[in-house]
Amino acid sequence: MEGFPRGKVSEFAWPSAKEDVSITHQGTGRPWLSVQSLAAIPLKEPFFSGYTIQKTILPVEQKDPKQWSRGDILRVRLEMKAQADQTWVVVSDPVPAGRPSLEGVWGETPNS
Repeated sequence: MEGFPRGKVSEFAWPSAKEDVSITHQGTGRPWLSVQSLAAIPLKEPFFSGYTIQKTILPVEQKDPKQWSRGDILRVRLEMKAQADQTWVVVSDPVPAGRPSLEGVWGETPNS
């Protein structure tokens, strides 16, 4: 990044007790400072923030119930739960390459 001063990153271990941070500037420039604290907190249960998505694949027509075969028809269900209301969300779960979707589902045709 031309035209920008080179920055410096300093990392310090967490102190064993509460301490103050003091920053001083010497000189005529106009410095900027960014302070970030990072801490590893042991998790007692899975951390959740955002969405949970569950994908269920059910056979509609399956030649061999023990394995998927060419020509089998399946139903895919995506169940999504949001922690908070969202204005809009994009979900992308494409059909695998070479696998046509059933004609007429969601208005699809073989040429769409």
